[in-house]
Amino acid sequence: MWDCSIVQHRTVGPHAADAHSTARTGGAGQTTTGVPGLRAAARLSRRATGDHTDPRSAGWLPVSDRDGDSSRGRRSTDETAASRRRGLVVLVAWLTVTATITPFVAVPAGGESAFAGGGLGSETHAGGPAASAGATAATECTPLGTLGDGNGVEISSSGCYELTQNVTSTNDDPLIWVTADDVRLRGNGFALIAGEKSETTPTATTTPSGLSVDPLGEDRVGIYVDGATDVSVSNVVVEQYDVGVHTSLASDVRVSETTVRQTTDSAISVTDTDGVLVTDNELTSVAGGVDVLDSTDVLVADNSITESLRESVAGIRVESLSFAEKNVTITDNHLNGVGPTGIAVFETGSVVVRGNVVENVTGHTGGSTPVAGIRAGSNAENTTVVNNTVENVSGVGLDISAAATTVDGGTVDQTASHGVVIGTGAGSPAVGEVVRNLTVRAANGSGVFVRDSANVSLENVTVRDTTTAPITSRRSSIVTVSNSSLTPITRAVPPELLVYVDSSDGQLKSVTPRTEAVTDYDVTDAAVIGPPAFLDGDDAVEVPYVDDDGNLGVVDASGQTTTFVGANDLGTSPRTGKSKLAVTDWDGDGNPDVVFANGNGVLYRVDSDETGGPKSISTDKDVQFVVGAFDVTGDNERDVVYITTSSGLRAVDGETGTDTELSTDTTWGANDQIGFGEPTLRNGTFVSPRVSGGEEPQLQLFDGEGTVEQISDFDVAKTAPTAVDLDGDGRAAYAFVTEDGNLVTTRPNDSFRTVTVGETEIEVDDDVGLASPVTVRTPAVVSVRDTGNLTVENLTVGNAGTTSPSGEPPGDVANLSFTARNVSVAAAATLPLDPDGAANLTDSGLDVRNTTGGDPVFEARFAYTQADVTETGFDESTGGVGQYDGDTDTWVFLDSTQQAIDDEIGVTVPHNRRGVVAPFVGATEPDETGPTVSVAVVDELGSAATVNVTSDEPLAALEVNVDGPGPLEAREREAFEEVRLPNGEYSYRTPLSFPAGAVTVELTTATDAAGNAAGAVSNETATVTAMATVDDSGGADFTSIQTAVEQTPPGSVIAVANGTYEESVTVAQNTTLSLASNAVLSGATTAESVGIEVVGDANLTVDGGTVREFAVGVAGNGTTGNVTLRNLTVRDTASHGVNASQSDGNWIVTNVTLRATATGITAVASTGDWTIRDTVVDDVTTTAVNATAAAGTWSVNGSALLGYGSVGLNATDATQTVDATDNLWNDGNPPTVSSNGSATGDCVGNVDCASHLTSVPSDAGAAGADPVKLPDIVVDPAAGVGDYDTIQEALNNATDGDRVEVRPGTYDSSVDDEIDVFDNVTLAFDVGVTLENNDGGGPAAIILNEDSDPIAATIVGGTITGYEVGIDATGVDGNWTVRETTIEPGESGIAVDTADSTGNWTVENVVTDGGTHGIVTTGATGDWTVRETELRNHVESAVVTAESSGNWILRDTVVDSLGADGVNATDSTGNWTVESVNVTDASTDPVVNATASTGNWTVTALHTNDTETVVDATNATGDWLLRDTTVRNATAPVTAIGTNGSWTIENVTATDVLFAAVNASTSTGDWTVGNLTAENVTRGLDATNATGNWTVRDTRVTDAGTEQSTTEGVAIAADNATGAVTLDNLRIVDTQTDAIGADDSTGNWSLQNVSIEDVQNDGTAADDAAGNWTLQNVSVNGTEGKGIYADDSTGNWTLQQVSVNDTGEEGIEGDDGNWTLQNVSVNDTGEE
Repeated sequence: MWDCSIVQHRTVGPHAADAHSTARTGGAGQTTTGVPGLRAAARLSRRATGDHTDPRSAGWLPVSDRDGDSSRGRRSTDETAASRRRGLVVLVAWLTVTATITPFVAVPAGGESAFAGGGLGSETHAGGPAASAGATAATECTPLGTLGDGNGVEISSSGCYELTQNVTSTNDDPLIWVTADDVRLRGNGFALIAGEKSETTPTATTTPSGLSVDPLGEDRVGIYVDGATDVSVSNVVVEQYDVGVHTSLASDVRVSETTVRQTTDSAISVTDTDGVLVTDNELTSVAGGVDVLDSTDVLVADNSITESLRESVAGIRVESLSFAEKNVTITDNHLNGVGPTGIAVFETGSVVVRGNVVENVTGHTGGSTPVAGIRAGSNAENTTVVNNTVENVSGVGLDISAAATTVDGGTVDQTASHGVVIGTGAGSPAVGEVVRNLTVRAANGSGVFVRDSANVSLENVTVRDTTTAPITSRRSSIVTVSNSSLTPITRAVPPELLVYVDSSDGQLKSVTPRTEAVTDYDVTDAAVIGPPAFLDGDDAVEVPYVDDDGNLGVVDASGQTTTFVGANDLGTSPRTGKSKLAVTDWDGDGNPDVVFANGNGVLYRVDSDETGGPKSISTDKDVQFVVGAFDVTGDNERDVVYITTSSGLRAVDGETGTDTELSTDTTWGANDQIGFGEPTLRNGTFVSPRVSGGEEPQLQLFDGEGTVEQISDFDVAKTAPTAVDLDGDGRAAYAFVTEDGNLVTTRPNDSFRTVTVGETEIEVDDDVGLASPVTVRTPAVVSVRDTGNLTVENLTVGNAGTTSPSGEPPGDVANLSFTARNVSVAAAATLPLDPDGAANLTDSGLDVRNTTGGDPVFEARFAYTQADVTETGFDESTGGVGQYDGDTDTWVFLDSTQQAIDDEIGVTVPHNRRGVVAPFVGATEPDETGPTVSVAVVDELGSAATVNVTSDEPLAALEVNVDGPGPLEAREREAFEEVRLPNGEYSYRTPLSFPAGAVTVELTTATDAAGNAAGAVSNETATVTAMATVDDSGGADFTSIQTAVEQTPPGSVIAVANGTYEESVTVAQNTTLSLASNAVLSGATTAESVGIEVVGDANLTVDGGTVREFAVGVAGNGTTGNVTLRNLTVRDTASHGVNASQSDGNWIVTNVTLRATATGITAVASTGDWTIRDTVVDDVTTTAVNATAAAGTWSVNGSALLGYGSVGLNATDATQTVDATDNLWNDGNPPTVSSNGSATGDCVGNVDCASHLTSVPSDAGAAGADPVKLPDIVVDPAAGVGDYDTIQEALNNATDGDRVEVRPGTYDSSVDDEIDVFDNVTLAFDVGVTLENNDGGGPAAIILNEDSDPIAATIVGGTITGYEVGIDATGVDGNWTVRETTIEPGESGIAVDTADSTGNWTVENVVTDGGTHGIVTTGATGDWTVRETELRNHVESAVVTAESSGNWILRDTVVDSLGADGVNATDSTGNWTVESVNVTDASTDPVVNATASTGNWTVTALHTNDTETVVDATNATGDWLLRDTTVRNATAPVTAIGTNGSWTIENVTATDVLFAAVNASTSTGDWTVGNLTAENVTRGLDATNATGNWTVRDTRVTDAGTEQSTTEGVAIAADNATGAVTLDNLRIVDTQTDAIGADDSTGNWSLQNVSIEDVQNDGTAADDAAGNWTLQNVSVNGTEGKGIYADDSTGNWTLQQVSVNDTGEEGIEGDDGNWTLQNVSVNDTGEE
């Protein structure tokens, strides 16, 4: 049916559909060759009826994934009409077919056809059907000629057609469009070549047959088979089209012996076509080979596909949108240089992939599609992969995620990742996979990696030379490995290798100290180095490094380099100084990752097969130095340890990604490098070699928790030391650099050895430091994690060695059922069956039978943590293993010499947790001879508990028995790790294996080192409690209290660090909240009305801290659980301090302070028992304690109920008498007792208040809360109620120390006018007190009398409104405090005026609103602290301190709606701290005006928008630190013109600035600027005419030059500057004139790691400069002027690693001074 030698003509009757259908089914009429049946009839019927839509009504199907949704071929029906062209077919009826050909032309206006003459299929006569049909010889094939002069032709009638010449298209239509059945197209080797593509979207045309032709979307096609049946295309060459050959809605199509090359999409695209043969074609340099979409009965065979690369495209791809079985066979094809996938099958079934060769598969540049040789993707069920050869893949060999896939035979060789991957890894299981008779070799990972799968069978599989376990299973079940041979690769990095940069020649080298062998890597620009490892997928050891240009690469001993990260790949290059690299397999793919920090301080990882480039592992932009990779957080995942830019030590958790603070100790040394080495294990805990800080740096061992061991007694260089295995014996030594640059090694308590080669000492560049190999364990043969029902039988194992210390992550293998039978192990080897941390496998279903070979047979790997050392009793520093002996059914634990130390220990190794303080359990009674011993039990997050024994003397013997939820566990002395505590005591710790719960701890014997008895602790019971930590600043388990509550188990203790937590907390399970003394839960900015709410039957304990500014502090309405509140402060709540109405649980309230609320405690209609003890309820507008209708037993004792507006304790209708004895009531007088329902009184209802206190109980209230003092004098506006009814009268009669309490009411100026304070008193205004100025009032509300002796008075609470001055303290002496007061001065008034005063002032939680100024201290000499205060709506400056001399602290304050300065400190002399101040709606004046001030200033976290100037320090002389500040929409954010102090600016962002972000012109002090971001500014830094030295690092200036400014836009302006300037790690983009302006400057300049782009004048302008210039690793790209301009400069210029590109004028111009150029490139310059 495919023979083109005979072309058979046919006649179509008057009823086209019926006639054609009959012909196809063998009825009347002339029958053509082809495949008969209903399929063709239905297809023609669809043509005849005009049904041209896709059968699935989903629109037409394009041939590429244009929208990037990875569903190649889908397009919705609402796209353009042109996109439906493929569904159209041609009906040719009532005509006799002739061989006339007419080119396509456009449809003219009006729709009339413009085809000239007849076309293929045009009628040759009128009337009915033709009378005859006959056969035509093959030589009668119709020549196609010029194909309409390149316009293209439509073949609309049957026949044989041939090419006789090469044709180039002249439009975007197909050159050959086949719409007729029974067509043979011969190419005779001639080519169809695409011409230049039109820039406009093709328009519709009409063919001679009358078919309206829409173009094929935006793709150009060489040959288009459209809706036709029985079509063959052979021996054609198609070039430079989007798609070479495309079939759509066709059937019985063959494409053979055709060459397609240089396509931008698929070479051959088969869409919705049935019966397709694609054979013997050559497809090369295409963006996709053969694409089969929704087509049935397809054979793709014997094709050659080379250089097929495009994102989301495969060499051969099969997909069905209907998820139906399509009967596709892909066989005997050769694919070479394709990618990212060789052969891909998706969304279809019954596909056979057989006998193909797929080699050299790579990813698309910049793409994210994972690389695979053969992929059976989602829903490709019942795919069969048989006898294929897959070689050299930069990803996975076979990627199988479709269910019921069978892999039978074949080889997978040399893959950059796993050989075979089964399962998606996304939680969607692959089920029923079978892999048999397969050989996998040289996989950089596992041979077969099973994940998230079930019912997987691996039969007769041979795996050799894998870098990780030959068989790995993760999160799977029912996995069988049988009749297989497994041999991992045996390779190791020489452990004694030391990597360094030789300072004598700048070469990157390594040395083996024992043999004195040196390797020169032929790299001269290594700026940062890391540990040597197998990094690029081959068998050579590579050293990772970052060069001076910021490129991260690896190099082996032969000098072969591979770049992993380009300098511009991440926008900011990897750090090129003062940093280090780490190596770890972060993603578990078998390829070690290189971990690095980029210039922005973000942590990244990358490995040799990383798809899509580097991946960030921490969003924190604070990483300076990568210390290394180690399990320091105790969760058995390798963590990345790093040092922040502020010298903090932190780690990113390898499992959760959580960023944890390890230490606040920052005393290590740092110059151009940081003196810190990679962690290693010593005596069960991690230690790092480090260099101490200070003037005499020493080598130390640091354990991260403050313990430091001194190693050297002489000065060493402040650069990175390292741990190294000098002799290959597993014992750690330490290498470091001396102050003289020599390389020295030592062990603790051992001698020092200077490393030499012959007699020559090695000289090390201390700017780079040292690196040594990380320990990597020998691969296990079978690695299992979270897998149930694993069977291994009939296994042959080779090269299975023992392990060395590693710290590689174990995992959870709970519910593991393991069976191993008939396993043969190679001689002198063990079988490393690696269940990733599971010991005691006898309790997990281990069945081992008939094993032979090495003895013992099985080896269990453990995480090398402190717990394991003490548990198993071997020394981890030398390497120990635990092995299972199948003959004796016991576990044998061995040390590094393989000597058994305990043959039946049989224990479970739990996780080791860190940093949790153990609750006290019990202690021995001290005796005269023995030590004092205490024992405690602690748990973290419910994972495992630890017994901790503490003694004041070392213990020689110790035994602890623990009984609890698990079995009885005895611990001998050997199981305890001894740690010397900082306080001199000794700690002995050992883990338990059961979770939280009640345990009994019995310390039965304990003796000191001399053998003296210590006594015993017997039957001490405690609850092992899960503990978690919360810190809003990071470094804890959580940053949110609510998150901690939700993610910890019931019964947890949640320790909350100091800080302000602006959130509401809901507790639904048993929980203890332990809040630090300064931990504050604030509702100031939340929309929630309750601070802490307990719900349901949860039991809650809240201990410590403060809850404030909610409607309700603690709520438990309607609950049934028990609640304990202690040491808690609840204040400023609008409704209730505590509300537990209708609750049924028991409540205990002890040492609680409730202040400034409507009701203190409300428990109306509650039924539980209540105990309130040692509690203060103060400043309450209504009732202190409301127990109305309470049914439980109540006691309120030892408490102070003060300042309540109506009732002290209301027990109306309480069913039991409330015991309210021994309390202090209101003013200290005996309490009044009132009957049920009374609206006032101290005790109301069923309450016993018989005895009372006359002073505040000493233990009452929360620790740290404001002390309570009874009022000595009470002012009440109601006559006869208080001691006085006017404030002034009360003050006139007060004496030093008195508390004058003012009851609620309005005190206007007609009664209390200008209140004078003469004595050291506290003037306390209750809530509801207002001092109001009426028309006749004086100028001030409160006057602190200047004529009196120095006094220390306090004003608390109240509202002052309408006065010219709220508080007048001008000229007074003494220390004053104003707290919780609101002051609303008159229109031109001042809230607080202390001009010329001499005392110290504290203003806390005060609001000033309106008037001219908030606080005035002009000429004052005292120190001031203003915190948690709001300064709002002042016509002029909020704070005026001009000419004052005191020191100031302004913290946690809001400044809003200003008319002038925020702070006016002009001519002041004191030191200032401004921290966490938010300024909104600022004026045109500076936020901080420190003009001509002389004090030192620290400004931190100052944030403002829309202001003229943030800081104006013109002519100031003090030192300044400005950091962590954000400024937007400002005119001149930092103005420091003429200053002469030293300035430091860190982490400041200024955007949308009219002039300079920082203006320091004419300044004389030294400047350090780090992490400055200036965007859309006129100038980034202006140092014009400055004389000090400048260091600018890690800075970015973009868009320098604004339209509104008349100043030229320059990123760094330093014309006429005289100091030395260092610019390091700068990026300058888009400046209006020069990027760096240094004309006429005289200082020396150093530019390192500087990138300059898009400059409208010169890159660096140093005309007439006199200093010496050094440029290293500098790039200048895109200037309209010169790249580097140094005309008439007289200094010496040194350029190293400098590139200048695309300049409008000269690249480099300089005609004086000495010039040295090394590795300098100049390209594309406007002038030479």
